[in-house]
Amino acid sequence: TKQRKGTTHMIYPNPSTGAATPVLQLYTDQSGAYGVEVTDMTGRLIRHFNFNAVPGINREPLLHMPTVAGVYHYRVLINGQVLVGKFLIGHH
Repeated sequence: TKQRKGTTHMIYPNPSTGAATPVLQLYTDQSGAYGVEVTDMTGRLIRHFNFNAVPGINREPLLHMPTVAGVYHYRVLINGQVLVGKFLIGHH
């Protein structure tokens, strides 16, 4: 779990076998519009979406993710801040 100014974030399950949908869990003490970007190891954008977070725990499934094994990076964009992390999708 990563933390920055009242916000913690993680992806679970991590690592994933690809059989379960990865979920971004975000805990924040402020509401607001968040942007999420997921890229592969080459920096290619895999998924981008926005959601509105409320104070407390927010969970957003990373739908339509590839099932290709590899390391993926994610960025959460909020109020001019960028939170980063990575997760692993392994073989089934």
